[in-house]
Amino acid sequence: MTLKRVRVTVIDSGVAQPWGDNLGHGTACAALISAVCEEVVISSIAIVDDSGRGSVQALVAAIERAVAEGTGVINISLGHTRAVHPETSPLARACRQAAEAGVILVAAEHNDGLVSYPAHLPTVIGVRGAKIYGHETYYYCPGQPIECVARGDAQRVRWLHGKEVLIGGNSFASFAAPRITGIVARLKQLHPDAGLEEIRVLLQQGAARIIGSPARVSRSPVPTPDARVPQIQRAALYPYTKEMHALVRFPDLLAFRITGIADPPGRGQVGRDAGQVIGAGRVGLQIHSGVRDAIDGADTLILGYLRQLGVLRDRDLHREFLTLAIDHRLHVFSFEPLREEPYGDLLAAARKRDLRFWWPEVSREQAHGILSGPAEHGPVDQPVLGVFGTSASQGKFTLQLALRQRFLRMGYRVAQMGTEHHCSLFGMDFAFPMGHGSTVAVETERFPELLDRVMRRICAERRPDLFLVGSQSGTVPFDLNDHRTH
Repeated sequence: MTLKRVRVTVIDSGVAQPWGDNLGHGTACAALISAVCEEVVISSIAIVDDSGRGSVQALVAAIERAVAEGTGVINISLGHTRAVHPETSPLARACRQAAEAGVILVAAEHNDGLVSYPAHLPTVIGVRGAKIYGHETYYYCPGQPIECVARGDAQRVRWLHGKEVLIGGNSFASFAAPRITGIVARLKQLHPDAGLEEIRVLLQQGAARIIGSPARVSRSPVPTPDARVPQIQRAALYPYTKEMHALVRFPDLLAFRITGIADPPGRGQVGRDAGQVIGAGRVGLQIHSGVRDAIDGADTLILGYLRQLGVLRDRDLHREFLTLAIDHRLHVFSFEPLREEPYGDLLAAARKRDLRFWWPEVSREQAHGILSGPAEHGPVDQPVLGVFGTSASQGKFTLQLALRQRFLRMGYRVAQMGTEHHCSLFGMDFAFPMGHGSTVAVETERFPELLDRVMRRICAERRPDLFLVGSQSGTVPFDLNDHRTH
């Protein structure tokens, strides 16, 4: 059977051949579509100028033109964040009329996860980017405004003059959308009469994973520790690096007990008392050489930074210890993310046993919930005490915890926001792990607005006597006279 070739219109900066492209972005999108669906006819409508800007009016006109020319699928790897009325705006009307004509529109979400249009319109298949392996692998999110998730991390794409460039980030949606467009084009080849809802059903059927509708975003973006983690009673630590020292040095700030510690042999710590190793006096915890010895009597395994250690040993330590945790029915708190790829099988096994594997992060969804709502709280009207520095050996986090301990003992109500991965274990109001191994899925330029909103809400809801904050190494430049250290 000969399949009819589907026409796909790329609304972007153009395509190098034969329409011309001064930026390269449209060329990259067209190449990604063709890589997924070879039997496709690409057409191009350029609406972006040499500076990368375009207008909503030009986008509306391009959609209307593509429909009139008989296209089957439209790829829109751009958009805007200004509010769009879903019924009366010209953009919403153009997308609705395209869908009614049987044209499938695929649009990229804003790279920061903000509400953007046309991706968030109900007549458009919205796409976000993520670190997903496989150029045709995607996840489907039924009932959500952004319903497809495809590869959007750093990748090589075709650019101008026949060259390839490495481009992208952790969630580059503008290169995730063309992958879904190619898949939709292939579906349209097999099902020429399929409309938007039929395509959505087919996308769901072909997805590598179905992501259920998330819980409604809370009015408060500040989760309490108990809402995010299981109730830890007894925890084991591995390895015993400086990040773990705070858990032993400040036991009265924890809601659980440390019952076991392990560290790799060869570092000179095995067999010693964990307190004496850090100059805090004996604590009665001997450091073991194996994790199996340390987990006796624990209900949770706290894993530090293992990836580099695993590389040195040529072993996947995360997989080893997650398997151990499942076998011994332990929850796991990991400093590093435990993603579906490559640990989906272990995460599923943990869920079946009612075990919780979790790690600190500020997800795109959480950041969007914070940034998209109204700025409804007043100023931070309590004293704020910050701890900042230039290097990793100054004891900034130790000082923050010592201050927290002292102020709590004096009877003060202390609000605190930290940037270390284990802040939530100390009951801090908000963890923002932005330093080594950052798990903050927000562009750096959005940090001030996001953190300002979080601090305002914490102050409004908790009414603390003071607010403790800190940051990572290098917040203060090494040399104020040398701009390279800023």
